[in-house]
Amino acid sequence: MSGDRSPFTAGDKELLSAFAAPVGDASGRLHQGSGARGEWLVASVEVTREVLSAGPGSGPDPLRLIAERTCEIGEAELVLVLRPTDPAGDELTVEVGVGAGADRLRGRRLPVQTSLAGRVLTSTEPVRLPHLTDAELTGEVELGPAMAVPLLGSGRVHGALVAARLDGRPGFTDADADGATTFAHHAALALERAEARAQHQLHALLADRQRIADDLHDHVIQRLFATGLKLHGVAGGALTGRAADRLRTAVDDLDEVIDTIRAAIFHLDSPLRTRREDVRDRLLQVLADVRPALGFDPSLRISGLPDDLPPDVVGDLLAVTREALTNTAKHARASTVDVDVRTGDGRLTLRVTDDGSGVGDATRRSGLAGLRRRADGHGGAFHICPAHPRGTRLTWSVPLGRRHDPDHVGTPPVAGTRSGPR
Repeated sequence: MSGDRSPFTAGDKELLSAFAAPVGDASGRLHQGSGARGEWLVASVEVTREVLSAGPGSGPDPLRLIAERTCEIGEAELVLVLRPTDPAGDELTVEVGVGAGADRLRGRRLPVQTSLAGRVLTSTEPVRLPHLTDAELTGEVELGPAMAVPLLGSGRVHGALVAARLDGRPGFTDADADGATTFAHHAALALERAEARAQHQLHALLADRQRIADDLHDHVIQRLFATGLKLHGVAGGALTGRAADRLRTAVDDLDEVIDTIRAAIFHLDSPLRTRREDVRDRLLQVLADVRPALGFDPSLRISGLPDDLPPDVVGDLLAVTREALTNTAKHARASTVDVDVRTGDGRLTLRVTDDGSGVGDATRRSGLAGLRRRADGHGGAFHICPAHPRGTRLTWSVPLGRRHDPDHVGTPPVAGTRSGPR
């Protein structure tokens, strides 16, 4: 039966060739697309591993890794990573650039409404263009085909990834856009996981710092403070001469140690406590600390405080309040003390008024010199004068919004001075 078959003719060969050519082209494109998708998936794994294995503040810049791998696999001459400039979301900033002319583009801002990256950010869909039309991104080199894909994480878009080729080169294909979109999505998820891990580590660090600060305050400072008051009572009693002087010096040294520990507590604690409510709570804690020495509860009035205050101002406000109340407890023999904290005309003002025995030789003592130094460090003012009808009024005032001497960071007086009695 096979002998009855006719041999292939020249027409048969031409027909077979006509069918085989497109099939071969399609097979080649399929193989090429499959290879590109594989490269994008491998890049996703590499970037995810690099981002998640690096410790906080260490390792390569994850955004640069994303840009470099996109430039390599996408065969692009320029790749940019743009992220929202601020929470308002009206502008995008070029945070990372790789390739031709990238250096001059870093830090450039583009409007969301009219830019390719902004279009991707708002639609969360990839975009391909035959020619890049963003005037802000052209200049040194003539760019042609471009594509942009969103850095879409779990629920929000972190930015946009823009890739461009030189003018005259082939455009990006659907396979390019699909692969880059998948890669960008995996990269965005890796960024989210890395940020969440860093945030968790930060919370753990701050919680540990808070615990240390609380332990120092609740145990160490209270015992030192009580010991200092007892020694001061002994020094003012039966002892005279050199023995009394040495005991007073020891009391002053204890005051300095207490101030140093308080400064350390402030630096441990300050990132967590700058809000108005926290300032009020910390002032109340200062009053509670000094209450046993005074023998009564001081009154506190607060008015006009902003939502937050500079941490260094808060630290000095607390230190001055504590020093003023401690001096009153030691020397004024007062029965009432009023603490008034308020803001107005761009200034923060603290007034401490007691009905005790008066100023005396207070202006010559080093404790008040330390309070004046804390005011001078902020460009502020410090005054002490008699109150009417009796007692003493201390006023400590600093401007808000003014940067103070960088050498002064809310710490106690430098070594060699003592926050002694008033």
